[in-house]
Amino acid sequence: MKFIIGALFAIVIFSCTSQDKSTEPSDTTMSADSTDIVFTDNKILENVYENVDNTHYWMDTLSSFSFVKETDRYLDSLTNHKHGIAFLADSTDPSELIFTAGYNGQERFETYYQFYVEPSTKKILVYDAVSDKKLTIKQYKALLKK
Repeated sequence: MKFIIGALFAIVIFSCTSQDKSTEPSDTTMSADSTDIVFTDNKILENVYENVDNTHYWMDTLSSFSFVKETDRYLDSLTNHKHGIAFLADSTDPSELIFTAGYNGQERFETYYQFYVEPSTKKILVYDAVSDKKLTIKQYKALLKK
């Protein structure tokens, strides 16, 4: 129960203090399998947070992607600068964290993106509902351009 309250508090604080970052994570392969593409930013990884599994670390990383920033600006404009993008964190399995990003309205939460993060490898995937697949950020961006 304390974790749920803490996670909700973190989401509220993060959504109220959403900042526009000037750099988007660069493409870097971090895992042994060369087919896996992991997106990290060296500036973010330089001990910004002592604990890599920290929820704030991952929300900051996810919010720095261009398509998330664009959605944040859209939601901010749509709500007359009252709300930006919000994150819900779920960690039923410690080897994979799930973050849902979207609009947190008074009546409902509208999901825009669902991210799957593997903290040990720093691998980030995005769920695409149309293809029903988890895609790398690079694959998801290519899909958005089509």
